[in-house]
Amino acid sequence: MAYTQPPLLGRLCAFTACYRYDMETPVRVTDIHKDGYRLFRQKVGLWYWVIVIAGVLIDLALLVYAGNLVQADRFDGDMAEGLLYAFFAPWILLTVIQAGITATVRQSFWKQFAADKGWTYARSGTLTGERGLMFREGHGRMAANVITGDFAGLPLRFFEYAFTVGSGKSSRSYKYTVFEFRFSGSFPHLYLNYKQDGYNISPGKELHLPEGLRQKFHLYAPTQYEIEALQVFSPDVLALIEDLDWAYDLELVEQELIVYMPDHVNTRGALEMEFARATALVSRLRPVLERMTLAKIGTNEPILSAPKLRMR
Repeated sequence: MAYTQPPLLGRLCAFTACYRYDMETPVRVTDIHKDGYRLFRQKVGLWYWVIVIAGVLIDLALLVYAGNLVQADRFDGDMAEGLLYAFFAPWILLTVIQAGITATVRQSFWKQFAADKGWTYARSGTLTGERGLMFREGHGRMAANVITGDFAGLPLRFFEYAFTVGSGKSSRSYKYTVFEFRFSGSFPHLYLNYKQDGYNISPGKELHLPEGLRQKFHLYAPTQYEIEALQVFSPDVLALIEDLDWAYDLELVEQELIVYMPDHVNTRGALEMEFARATALVSRLRPVLERMTLAKIGTNEPILSAPKLRMR
């Protein structure tokens, strides 16, 4: 439902982060950053130039003031820190406003994509019940812009995923766009790790891949489930992975196929292209995964262990 305020009040509230723009904007979002900036300039209006001009004047005044203090030998560390905050305050304010509007545009982007496909959208979601290894990594794990629906009768779930590794100055955040497809068959836990996405894990026994793929991927399977793994990653599937120029981690676990695409998608064209790439592989794997029946081999569980190696 649209929510409106008087223009002046709405713009002033935007500056203090208490105004949220309507999710039902008629703008068709095709590029999150470009459309976000366009909406930012539209909503802020002349206040943009007011802040810019005021910021320039304040910064010039601060530079003159700091110069006088230096000449008078009255410039110290505490004063420098205060002047530095004041110097950047107008630009931080604009950045915060634009970031908030861009976040709203990102939600509209995913909501429009879901509506076009006849799927369901939610602003946030839970990771409870997720069995993928990547959902055990780091801390501060979050799922946002969640889409549920089906592809050719297969239940699917898309969402933006993020987590953080480390703390303080040594912390680093990782972002993924996740595609999940659920099958009726049962299969062992397998993990295809793309080496060049900045975050690599080693969760089990590595299987041999052809030379061309070995340069890009590690394939892992539980002990004694190598035959089942090679039934899934057959020569024709591996050839398709090469043809698709696949550059993501791929996991098979608990009747799900999970694609971890590094970073968040920002354009409609890229999202459609990556969805087509993912569904091409899903369609090829579907006959095998739908008819596969998993039987426990000896005392070995068909589940991969927690990752043993992390590289950033």
